[in-house]
Amino acid sequence: METEIFYEKEIEEETSSLSQILVSPKNYQWIKDETLAVVVRVDKSEICDNFSTMDLCGKSMLDWVLLALSVCEEKVVNEAYSEKLLQYLKDLNTDKKYIFVTYSDIPLLERNSFYKIMDYFSSNNLNAMKFDHGFVYKTEFLREVSSLEPAVRKNFGGKDFLVVREASDLSMAFNCLQERIRKYHKNNNVVLFGENTIFIDADVEIESGVIIYPNNILKGQSYIGKNVVLESGNVINDSIISNNCILEKSMIIKSKITENKSIRPFSLIENESV
Repeated sequence: METEIFYEKEIEEETSSLSQILVSPKNYQWIKDETLAVVVRVDKSEICDNFSTMDLCGKSMLDWVLLALSVCEEKVVNEAYSEKLLQYLKDLNTDKKYIFVTYSDIPLLERNSFYKIMDYFSSNNLNAMKFDHGFVYKTEFLREVSSLEPAVRKNFGGKDFLVVREASDLSMAFNCLQERIRKYHKNNNVVLFGENTIFIDADVEIESGVIIYPNNILKGQSYIGKNVVLESGNVINDSIISNNCILEKSMIIKSKITENKSIRPFSLIENESV
């Protein structure tokens, strides 16, 4: 088997329109200050060729995991045998007290679950712990161990730890992420009629009071302004829909619809401002 190659990347804290629903109201500043999060990038080509970069609601699985952990310093490493991973972790140049390790194939991980794991680990003054899909170590203790098999095991359960092992898991993860995204917008007073037929990417911004009818797809870095009505059948991708517009059965791609416009059905607008 070919030699696995590690690489690491420091990830800056990510901003997302969805981030508000992933943040706990409690103060866990100590986690930010004392924890290094390492995410092992998993590539399961037996499921699909582009597994590691597949788009799930506007983000890859790795992106979703990094978003959940973005309160602290993060590193990404390629999947490898546990012996190599252990040596990689031992060689990390970090002054963080804790090292949290998980994998990129759990896209439903939420920040509150990360907090819960770290709170349990710290409160019980543990040196090492295996959780549902990863482990936590005190950094000093990790440098003395000979294998990544902590004696203490704790399962936290829930959808957060759904591991994508086959195609059906991808569908489940997609549906759960969509449910979270729609819930976020509904809590912001966006009206969704026939919500199970409405698909919204994570970074789409929608102003309060927008009305969206069935069979709409909103993708990429799109923005939907105030008092917009999206009648059935629109596809909007990386576009701006300004205030007081009405759209029906149209495709808007990398374009801007200026205020107070009514777009006639079956319009295709691409790379334009109208």
